[in-house]
Amino acid sequence: MKVITADQVGPLVPDEATLFLGGLAVTSLPEEVLQGLERHFLATGHPRSLSTWACGAVGNSGDAGMKHFAHPGMIKRVVAGHFGRTGKEMMKMVTAGGLEMAIGGGQLKIVKEGRKPKFVEQVEQITFNGRDAAERRQNVTFVTERAVFKLRPDGLELVEVAPGIDIARDVLAHMAFEPLMRDVQRMDAGIFSERWGGLAKRWTEPH
Repeated sequence: MKVITADQVGPLVPDEATLFLGGLAVTSLPEEVLQGLERHFLATGHPRSLSTWACGAVGNSGDAGMKHFAHPGMIKRVVAGHFGRTGKEMMKMVTAGGLEMAIGGGQLKIVKEGRKPKFVEQVEQITFNGRDAAERRQNVTFVTERAVFKLRPDGLELVEVAPGIDIARDVLAHMAFEPLMRDVQRMDAGIFSERWGGLAKRWTEPH
């Protein structure tokens, strides 16, 4: 076994690498290794476009944890059991330039579109096999902030959109394929009001 310093780690990590981060929060995290990786990136611009994977969220404690990855170009993807405690520096990168919405008066308005399309032709990694689910005729529903889709044996069907949403501009323009559209309904406008209180009633209504 060869022992190396934290500053020798950076050159060993290639661009586009996936790093597994053990521990929870910053407990049992190789903090000095992450510091060395950060120093190497700031000095050379590499490694770039890293992905991190953790069973829980890797948070911040002062200047520790995910803060070392919070540099433009260094991180591409963060996979974790939860994300809300990942630290303010990383969360700023996640939300910067992202989706902005306005809700009120019974309508949903898209103020600013997000950066990444969510309905693509081919995913990078299959964690849920829609084709198998459709063949088994499972009841599968995809709910987004603006639309609801159902998985059918003959494809993905758009079944509901929020009031205030234009289907062509706000839905179809951001999909890599066109969904089935047979009888698209509008969601209850009350959901998009400042106060609703109708969930209990809707839950007990017969369908």
